[in-house]
Amino acid sequence: MHESSLMTGLLRHLTEVARQHQAARIARVDLKVGALLSITPDHLRHHFAEAAHGTPAEGAQVHVRLTEELTGLELESVEVES
Repeated sequence: MHESSLMTGLLRHLTEVARQHQAARIARVDLKVGALLSITPDHLRHHFAEAAHGTPAEGAQVHVRLTEELTGLELESVEVES
């Protein structure tokens, strides 16, 4: 599943960000999504919530911005909590 591979890579990166900042959890994630990715923001949030279960990103707010400039998914910013 395409969404699954997107989430695996994203959550691997977010777990590393939490580790580097010695953070207990990821509070907020801002993503840019290419319009051609064929995934809606709500669908992306749903897959994120499922994939984040048991990780530092569980319960994080996910903000998604659609853009014409991308064909994939890009992490814009991450907010961590100690």
